[in-house]
Amino acid sequence: MKETDITIYPLIVRYLDGTATIRDKRRLLLWLKENPEHIKEYFLIRDIWLSTETEIEDDETDKAFVRLKSRITANPSVKKNYSFLLYACGVVACVALLLGLKNWDVFRQNIPEPDIQIVKECHLITAAGSKGRFVLPDSTVVWLNGGSRLVYPEKFSEVNRLVSIEGCGYFDVIPDEERPFIVQAGDVKLEVVGTSFNISNYTETGIVDVALLTGKVKISVPIHEEDVVMEPDHFYEYRKAEQTGVLREVDSRLYNQWINNKLVFDNRKLDEVFTVLEGWFNRKIHVSREVRQKHGVSFTVRDESIEEVLKGLSKIVPIRYTIEREEIKILPR
Repeated sequence: MKETDITIYPLIVRYLDGTATIRDKRRLLLWLKENPEHIKEYFLIRDIWLSTETEIEDDETDKAFVRLKSRITANPSVKKNYSFLLYACGVVACVALLLGLKNWDVFRQNIPEPDIQIVKECHLITAAGSKGRFVLPDSTVVWLNGGSRLVYPEKFSEVNRLVSIEGCGYFDVIPDEERPFIVQAGDVKLEVVGTSFNISNYTETGIVDVALLTGKVKISVPIHEEDVVMEPDHFYEYRKAEQTGVLREVDSRLYNQWINNKLVFDNRKLDEVFTVLEGWFNRKIHVSREVRQKHGVSFTVRDESIEEVLKGLSKIVPIRYTIEREEIKILPR
């Protein structure tokens, strides 16, 4: 018998006979979360407990544990017939054992049973240099740019529609006033009802920006005491390193042109430009620390090659570049 069995079986007995303390319940929750096999084992022990059909006084818990342990050993025919779905996208077992103890109905029953929900978590990933169009469970349409990841549940909850994103995406959100659409992008959280917007959250830049095309967006960021409310043609930029957030007016239509095979930069700083170009052309770009990357540049990429883009950039900002196989080096001029 494993060492964990020695400590956990008496705890389960106390939980089943209603003598478990809050501390016991917390320990049991942690144990259940550690491994799906623990959940199966809990149900097995509970079923054996039920089969005894006896009521146990508080002072008989130790004796009950001994009887329970011997019964488990003496009944090899009792099998663990509890199956759990395993999804390629990933499975998260949510055990609602301690959250809201005072209000949870299962603690008012004679034989408690953990409320286990299997949540299928889907991951949409686009490789560098590619993009894709996807439809979420609520019919919201999402475009993901190269090198991006979107995580969302197979079925949205009745409270909200929560997704998280790394990289760049354009969302056309289906209206649902009862369930706001929430996008988590690092430190930045967006809440919308029905709207269309572009969001960029490439972790290597430490920058999250949002361009709103239609509707209204509420942004929550730790650096702001109050939420930032965006209107159409507003652009919000959050810089984690500097802990700054700026809201300004733009032509927001420029920010989702990548879904039409166009890249549009509107007064964007070089550090952001090179990050986007890396994903667009699937080429690694190394930028020298001596390059001043705070220059604001505006240009559009359509069918140009990376060489043509860099040649044009070198004419408007003081940089030079070298191309060696798949790697590009940006140097000061």
